[in-house]
Amino acid sequence: MASIAKNNAFGMNCPSWNLPFPDGNLTAAEILAYLPHWLKSIDVVDRFVVHGAKAGHLAAMINEFRVQPLGQEFKPNSAMVMIKYAMRRAGYLDWTFGSHLEYEREIPRLEDDLSVTNFRTPNRTHPKIVTTATPKKVKVNEDCEPLDFKVLALHVKEHPSGDDALDLTRCVKYAIEHAEEKWLFPTDFQRLIAHLGGPVTVTLAHHDRQVFARHDNYVFSPVKSTPSKGQTPNSKIRTPRSINRMFIRDIDSVAISMSATPNKRAVDGLGKVLDGNKRRSSRLVGRQINFTQEPEIDVAVCLNLTSAMMVSEDVADIGSRTRTTPTRPTTLPQRNGSRPVCRSLPIHPPMMMSLCKASQSLTKTFPKTT
Repeated sequence: MASIAKNNAFGMNCPSWNLPFPDGNLTAAEILAYLPHWLKSIDVVDRFVVHGAKAGHLAAMINEFRVQPLGQEFKPNSAMVMIKYAMRRAGYLDWTFGSHLEYEREIPRLEDDLSVTNFRTPNRTHPKIVTTATPKKVKVNEDCEPLDFKVLALHVKEHPSGDDALDLTRCVKYAIEHAEEKWLFPTDFQRLIAHLGGPVTVTLAHHDRQVFARHDNYVFSPVKSTPSKGQTPNSKIRTPRSINRMFIRDIDSVAISMSATPNKRAVDGLGKVLDGNKRRSSRLVGRQINFTQEPEIDVAVCLNLTSAMMVSEDVADIGSRTRTTPTRPTTLPQRNGSRPVCRSLPIHPPMMMSLCKASQSLTKTFPKTT
């Protein structure tokens, strides 16, 4: 028979998922407190989900009863991943908690049925694929040997109590208190129950749905953010410059943001120059600029704004305008000896009012010189 699985999912030497089930009754709290790896059994999953379990219930009870490796809290997502992997490996493709009842179920699970007799371990329903038949690899699909009842108490910080506890809790506590005696689980389960005076009567409060309801108010700690690559945990996160960027005073930013035209980009770029932002456009790459002197405004941008202002002066009543978009040719200055370029500048009424305000700001900022 295979040895106990050595893993740290629920602590070193936690009982394996391939440890056979005993004959008798176990509460949901006892399964999660002493044998949490049985969450990989599709029979345990079927019983829990049919009786109202959610991933949060399962994770909450594991945290309440067990000490987690490295002190980390067991999250509902971890329970979901573990269960979903087992169910899909067993042939329930695309399985989720919500879709569980849509699949054909082999055994009906009554609310008052807490028996785990004939429950199957993962090596029975979805054994691991072994490509090389070495003795060590073959053992992963074999039943684990019986354990001393005291081993079930490893990593348990709080035993189930009250209506969460049934026969298994009594047996584990007895084995701890009588360390000189040797009782093996699961083979001696019924014999030890008889030694303790017989099984406890199952009541409504022992039912899975009642157990889950009692652990429904567990509060998980908030998820800590993980620093990105190259960033230390204490480093400050910089705010993007685009958030802090300020435009020319009195410009209607709402009207500008609604226009995805070159005019918007022109005003946006002009704002970068006026507020002292030293980011350069692609046309300024490689040029030496002295930011302590009076800024040299992009002539093309000024001509665009001036042309827009000229059009606005020709219109007596903007409100009476229709939604047609008039255009006026705009001649850009020569660059590098090339011929002047003529473009059509679309003028929208809301945009026109914003540009008029911008031109007033330009007049105050850059007065005419004679």
